[in-house]
Amino acid sequence: MTFETESVILFEDRPSRAREFQDAWEEEMTNEDLNLEKFEPDSEFESFDVIEPLRETLADPEFPLLVILDEDLTEDTDHGVRQQDVREVCDEENIPLCIYHRERDEEDETKRRIEEYEEDVIKLDPSRDFERLATDAANIARAFREIRTKYLSLKGAEEQHPIAEILCADQAVRSQMDQYKWGNPRTIVGQIDGMSEAEKDRQFTTLLGYWIYNELLEFPGGLLNAVATAAYLNVDHEAFKKDEQYQEPFSDALYEGPFSEMDQWWWKPQVDQIRANHMTAEDSGIPDGPELFEHLGCDPINTSRCHDEEMGGDHEARYYGVMIQKPVCKDHSKDGGGWLPMGATRSRISVAKHAEYNPWMQ
Repeated sequence: MTFETESVILFEDRPSRAREFQDAWEEEMTNEDLNLEKFEPDSEFESFDVIEPLRETLADPEFPLLVILDEDLTEDTDHGVRQQDVREVCDEENIPLCIYHRERDEEDETKRRIEEYEEDVIKLDPSRDFERLATDAANIARAFREIRTKYLSLKGAEEQHPIAEILCADQAVRSQMDQYKWGNPRTIVGQIDGMSEAEKDRQFTTLLGYWIYNELLEFPGGLLNAVATAAYLNVDHEAFKKDEQYQEPFSDALYEGPFSEMDQWWWKPQVDQIRANHMTAEDSGIPDGPELFEHLGCDPINTSRCHDEEMGGDHEARYYGVMIQKPVCKDHSKDGGGWLPMGATRSRISVAKHAEYNPWMQ
């Protein structure tokens, strides 16, 4: 494998949907060289011997940067490849895998997110149209390309903190490295004897990409999404998200690493530094809430409020409720035990949702 590959492979069994996805991809990729190719082998695979031919086809001439897979790929495909075959090869060869499906049933969205969560694959929102799916998939491909390119350059320079460098972490953040769990242990100890250098590189960069997307960005801790940032600052999350005047003072804390084109996240240590920089002689501590935004010269903004369905309301909410994706207070939320990843220090589960969905969290 080399890091120069610009190939992205699409597995989609319906020609009309494949064309729609490819058209949206080409629109997104104007003046860029990431090529999307629909998987179409030269000959049909035998149903009893799919894995090895599939592996060889994907490796010819080099493994793709990303595989995009229709989750509803049926068993009766023209080439005999099923969804589970693609997943098996991508898992064994550490090829980044992005999965989508277009049909959404009527089941509860929170329950669906819990049941379908996986660490070692990237799943796209099934409610997106093909234009947005293609945009998201393109940003994911760009992110893996960024991770691999940076890793290769850092590897040659023997960088002591390659993960922090790949994340574009500011020096203020790096000084607090020990406070966060920066890597999925599999990226550090998952390699086995007999792996080639290329296989080790592919494993490290793929698993690191999964960890960044599925844990670091998904569960606020060292990095905070917009809702978590507002909760941490103790202000109304809807006003913070809607009005850029409340976000602009924290522009220096914005995350600029892989996947940053997909949304906005802020580094918590840098947010704290900006808060400290706006202390006044009258402040008894680092300011937050409406008082902080008054110091920043912004319009008045309300305090954050807990959104636990049973106990929320008149309680300041400083944490991110991962199930409801809204602020929760400490008294009416739980830390999630082993369900939340290590380092997700600003993430909690509302009491109501924890009671309702505890059977799926075991």
